[in-house]
Amino acid sequence: MFGEMSPAQAMETLTSMDASVATELLAVQEAGWSAMAEAPLGHVPAHLSVNHFLFDSWVHEYDLMLPRGEQPQLEQAEVEAVIPYVLALAGVATGSTATLDVRVTDPDLRIGVRVADDVTLVEVGTAPSGAPVVEGRAHHIVDRATGRSGGRVEGDAQALAVLDAFGQILSD
Repeated sequence: MFGEMSPAQAMETLTSMDASVATELLAVQEAGWSAMAEAPLGHVPAHLSVNHFLFDSWVHEYDLMLPRGEQPQLEQAEVEAVIPYVLALAGVATGSTATLDVRVTDPDLRIGVRVADDVTLVEVGTAPSGAPVVEGRAHHIVDRATGRSGGRVEGDAQALAVLDAFGQILSD
């Protein structure tokens, strides 16, 4: 789609697409976040479809911009949607029952993951006391969880193993 465009034309097209996404998100908000929407997983509640969209676009934005020496703008609301989504997917896909305390350092955010009655619960703003810790910048955590090389992510071996196992699934 962008093959014949100049960088300026491609940026203009992407900006226009972003505006249309914003319009669609307002429509979904009016319809309700539990309304059914289409996603790669099938028909799911709109909030899950939007989370997947943000996760996918965020990862590919980094694919396009970082090699060119550009740093994508980091938005708090996107981080609050993308990181919990990735953590939930990692837990479910790996069958993990690990409790996690994820400490995002850029932007500052804390996310807890626990499993109760075979349901993975992810909560923004708090974490279970004494849970194994993962700590790093937002995009570095996503990189590690998706099997991509990225910056430093530290933490307890058990917590990092959940991210690494999910990254392995996505890499296979």
